[in-house]
Amino acid sequence: MSVLLARPVRCLLRDALWVILWAACCGYAGAQTYVAEVNMAGVRGSVTFDSTLTSVKLNISGMGSEIRRLSVHTYPVLYGHSTDPCSQQLVGEILQNISIGSNDGATTVSAPELFTSVRVLADHSLLLFRDGETHSRVCATIQNAQGPVLTAQAKFFGPVAGVAYLRQVDGRELRMITDLLSLGQTNTKTVSVHLVNITGEAQVMQCATVNPASSIQLGSVTVGASTLSVKSHVVVNLPFSDVIGRMLVIKASVQSCAKIIPLSLKTAKAQVNMNGVKGEFVFQQSSMFELTQVRVSLQNLRGMAGPYHVHNFPVPQRYVAAESLCIDPNVGGHWNPFSLDVRGLDYPKFANGTHDQYEIGDLSGRHGSLLGNTVDIAYMDWNLPLFGPNSIVGRSMVIHHPNTSRWLCASIEPEEEFVTATALFRFPVVGRVLLRQLKNDPYSDVYMFVEIANGNVSLPSTSNHNWHVHEFPISFVTDLDEHMCSSTGGHFNPHGVNTSQSIYSTECRPDNPYRCEAGDYAGKHGKIFISNRLGTVTSKYFFTDTTSSLVGSNSILGHSFVIHDPDAGLGRLACANITLLRAVTIRTGEWRGGGTVQGQMVFTQPSDLDSTSVLVQFSNLQKAVSGLHVHMLSMPRSLPPSDPAVCADRAVRGHFNPFSVDIVVGPAPGNGTTDQYEVGDISGKFGPLRDLDQREGNYSDTNLPLSGINSIAGRSVVIHRNNGSRLQCADLGREKQAEAEWLRARVSFGDKINGTILLSQLVYPDGSGSDTTIEVDLQYDNPKAQGYRWQVHNDSEAVSSSTVRCSWLGVLYNPYNVYSGEGEGRSCDTSRPFHCEMGDLTSKQGPLPLGSRVVFNEANLPLGGDATVVGRSLAVWDGTPVGAILDCGTIAPADGAASATLSFPRGVVYSRYELRRTIAGALNIAVWRVSLLPDTSSSLRVSSPCQNITFLVAGDVDLRLLEAISFSNDLGKFSATKRCQGNGAGGAVGSTGVQPLTIIIVTLVAMIIQ
Repeated sequence: MSVLLARPVRCLLRDALWVILWAACCGYAGAQTYVAEVNMAGVRGSVTFDSTLTSVKLNISGMGSEIRRLSVHTYPVLYGHSTDPCSQQLVGEILQNISIGSNDGATTVSAPELFTSVRVLADHSLLLFRDGETHSRVCATIQNAQGPVLTAQAKFFGPVAGVAYLRQVDGRELRMITDLLSLGQTNTKTVSVHLVNITGEAQVMQCATVNPASSIQLGSVTVGASTLSVKSHVVVNLPFSDVIGRMLVIKASVQSCAKIIPLSLKTAKAQVNMNGVKGEFVFQQSSMFELTQVRVSLQNLRGMAGPYHVHNFPVPQRYVAAESLCIDPNVGGHWNPFSLDVRGLDYPKFANGTHDQYEIGDLSGRHGSLLGNTVDIAYMDWNLPLFGPNSIVGRSMVIHHPNTSRWLCASIEPEEEFVTATALFRFPVVGRVLLRQLKNDPYSDVYMFVEIANGNVSLPSTSNHNWHVHEFPISFVTDLDEHMCSSTGGHFNPHGVNTSQSIYSTECRPDNPYRCEAGDYAGKHGKIFISNRLGTVTSKYFFTDTTSSLVGSNSILGHSFVIHDPDAGLGRLACANITLLRAVTIRTGEWRGGGTVQGQMVFTQPSDLDSTSVLVQFSNLQKAVSGLHVHMLSMPRSLPPSDPAVCADRAVRGHFNPFSVDIVVGPAPGNGTTDQYEVGDISGKFGPLRDLDQREGNYSDTNLPLSGINSIAGRSVVIHRNNGSRLQCADLGREKQAEAEWLRARVSFGDKINGTILLSQLVYPDGSGSDTTIEVDLQYDNPKAQGYRWQVHNDSEAVSSSTVRCSWLGVLYNPYNVYSGEGEGRSCDTSRPFHCEMGDLTSKQGPLPLGSRVVFNEANLPLGGDATVVGRSLAVWDGTPVGAILDCGTIAPADGAASATLSFPRGVVYSRYELRRTIAGALNIAVWRVSLLPDTSSSLRVSSPCQNITFLVAGDVDLRLLEAISFSNDLGKFSATKRCQGNGAGGAVGSTGVQPLTIIIVTLVAMIIQ
């Protein structure tokens, strides 16, 4: 006998024999009682099946004496997934019909034939029929409440595609339910399914090489034509634990393979912490076949709450104090995928209908409003899926006042660890797609939040845009090219789905996603509308995708989204790379100021739509401290660590309070909700440190952003004594991941304005980066209180006239050609930085104050990549009606950012990527770490035989290689000729020790050798 890849077949046969003997001897012995709880189409109640009495007992209301027949079907009901969950396509063929005589809804009938023909009733479905009905609208899953239900799944993507569920109820028989179609085929067929051990993940990808002869055949199942999947089932005579992690192989003309992965209990929470109300909604569902458990726990409602619902979109981050987060433009309306008419006569007006008669999101409609001051309730819901396209995960909960106006809201966040990705569109479409998936499960749902709009809002909205994930990221050569989307290749189609057939467009549908290419999001979710108004419901979408992945071998990370022309046009309108969105982690640095408290604070936020986790670990408090706050500034570098002045008001200013919260009228520390305190008031939100020697805790804060204009990055934490004075402090800095590198730049002023601006950013191998922290320390005589206009210009200060500083800096820096006009076409403001010209810091951050230190965090100001602002100029304008530049400086590499200049013949033809790759090879570093700075000085000297290109390197670099870069043998055509040597070539590092004299010596030595 042949041998399994990892385990002999005889072992699997032994397991199968064990299960058969166990089932025969003891697995099915004894009486069994099964119950089907009915809650559908206005009918409520239960149907009980007693195997001892071979009877069926009905206790039903809503149909009364109209019940004339019930039938038992093959598959469990999928609640909340379809407008017709009782269709034969979903519940399968009839196993047994049972006639019901005259009754009043409560009757018992004898049905010995049922218990003879169906050995185990659990996990089948029950349908109820009125007299003369041939299609029932009332169905329920038959359950055995004596034990757990275990579920695993295996997803196939071609040539046979679909899903196989393995279900075991109460430790009894393991049943495999398949829902499969055959791509590109017009007829149903029967195939055999085999179980194979896996020696490695690559084996699943190399399915054609798997030999089914060295496996256990589980049975045969039916596969539908490509237009619609077909359900089938087979009993698997193995323990549930013995199939987990193995591979199912479908034997056909071309084999299909899928790994079996167990489904874990899915938990999602909406944590309410707003307007004085604390609490949470907890949703749990063990699989798509089970009911959803809901627990609502809320305090301090004060009789002000009423209806509550799941709404379409997550709650956004707050940007301004007056912003109401729960309004319709932010979170949309009720989640209502079946488009029920809530104003229709058939829609229940009170909580007296069955769950399917309400919108999926209408929880108060089904379960009643929230009354009183405190609510602590739990219930089961038949119409609230956490799995599949209609899932509520990633959306939001909204609590209304009794008059239905919106009051409180919170995003429904997955409890499990997840991966988050983003695709950022720049122009002409501006916005993003945010995606997330469970970290270790490539089969799990992908939640997608789309918020995009036309970059020029004066243009009309457009509709019917196809959108897809494409094969390749945007080419490095064409990052800023108007034709950059042409570099992304075709649709991402790792499973080789045949799209050449004319029927593809009709077979690939939202209800048939396995027929689609993995990247065909238009087919799976529909074409999209591009609004000319960002921040409205028309500019937002939320989808749950069941056939894409952010993890595993078929991940869409590293690929790109492409939006095509309107009206199903083929042209490529906009594109964006799909990159990993890394959680922002900010932690305290070295404690300074003379205090002896030990410990740390760590802040983590997965995305701007998530709450921030706050870890507090302190010891040696000596019962001498109380307050703990984030302050506005980092500590000045000019003072020694032990000097108490480093924590003084003049050094780090007051509490960080961007929303101008009045603490005098606010709640006492530890009593209110996070939005009632200053952003930086940690001890106010979570309680003071008073009378403690140590403090440890992990808290969730919905009012502590780690990204955007209100981020705490670049600021400081201050520990206060009991009397309010400042004991010690520590800077708050971003945590650098192992894959990341720092880029730092400096702008020096020394004419009318004195001082510096420091910029820092983390950059990543996929081309993405963190926000840029901007630390301003500028002095000016008689500064204006309202601040000054400040912006980045195309050219460096060096381009200006040698006699008049800042006379020619070029235009406002706008590398992505974002709409720059005034009036209705402009949508740029502090909450929409990517709708602004990149250089327009005034619109994105507000006016620049002079005369005091200030910290900004900016999402749209890259220090690396083709759009880098390094090498350009930053100008401060005088604020007069005519408008003139007050002073300016070049954004130059600073500490930790190495740079050098290559000088080579002007006639050398090259691409930017080619030059970056050559430099990276000479320095023995990765290409992504090299950025080319704008060539603004040599462009003025067109008569020069040489061109000078300055490059910037992220992170540390071998200084010897950098110093001698111009004479490296690895430069090829970019090597300096004798005419170009000394023409500005050389290496430099901000403060890491490479001196001009060193460069001169290296240059002279090289010239002598040559």
